[in-house]
Amino acid sequence: MTKRGDATADESWPDICGRVTLSPVSVLKASHHGRKSGYHQPAVKALSPWLTITSVGQTEHDATESYRQYSEHTVSLRDAGDIRITINDDGKWSYEPNISLHWKSKKAHLQVPPPPPPPAWLR
Repeated sequence: MTKRGDATADESWPDICGRVTLSPVSVLKASHHGRKSGYHQPAVKALSPWLTITSVGQTEHDATESYRQYSEHTVSLRDAGDIRITINDDGKWSYEPNISLHWKSKKAHLQVPPPPPPPAWLR
C-alpha cells in the first residue's frame, strides 16, 4: 500500500524500507518537518546524511536531537530561517552561509575519562 504525504515513523517508513534499499545521502529534509512522529531510526541510520534539515516549530515535537545521532550536521529552520542549497548540473552543491552559522555537529558518543589522581602531597 502506497501512502502519500509526510512519511510517518509507524506507517510510511516501514513500508518504504520494505520496498527499497536505502543508502547514504548528502542532504536529508527530515520527514514530517523533523517531528518525532516522522523519525524512523532504521531509515535515518541507513541514509546517514551529511546534513539533515528540520523545520518543526514546537520544541516538544522536535526530533532534531535524534537525527543528530546519524547525521554529521543538523540545522533547524526554527534557528536558521530560510536556507538555500544549490545543486549544479555537475552534481556539485553549495549552501548559503546562514546554514553553517546554525548547524550542530553529530553527537559524539565519547567516554568520559577518569579524573586524574590527586597530587602526591594529598595522598
